Amino acid sequence: MKQLLIIIAMLLIYPASAQGKDKVINIDMTLSGTVLHVSDVRTFYDVDLKGSPGAANARGAGDGYFSDLPGTPCPDIGDVDGLKLNPAQMNVVFKDGSMFYGTVIEEESFVCFASPIARASYEIVGGTGRFEGATGYIVFDLLTHRIESGSLVTPETGSVYGEIILP
Repeated sequence: MKQLLIIIAMLLIYPASAQGKDKVINIDMTLSGTVLHVSDVRTFYDVDLKGSPGAANARGAGDGYFSDLPGTPCPDIGDVDGLKLNPAQMNVVFKDGSMFYGTVIEEESFVCFASPIARASYEIVGGTGRFEGATGYIVFDLLTHRIESGSLVTPETGSVYGEIILP
């Protein structure tokens, strides 16, 4: 009888302790796509993502400002090594129509002038479908493949990682 009471108590306590725990989904993807340059500091991007948590399309827009970029992998070429990104927004849409979206994390986002690398980090601030109420972060580490200086469209590839936190 005592064992039965312990088992019943554990069954009642376990579901209560599981409530309120967030579900974490790891992001581990590759990307390929393009950046459309509207001005020296304004861009739009459209990239395809493959990996976990599934195939998706990411789109975003943002502005930047000229900056020295100490603490980044950008080569030091003087007072202005590249761009800091701010403001910028993005959304990631999956094949089932679910999406999450976010805003740039300025201190972690940059574009180098002297090397073909960039990073765009975003705080996830919401979602729809299977990502309803999502929070977390997503980081796009990019290799840019410049066609020519002053080009309007730049191909890019790279990796994407982060965490989606669901309530």
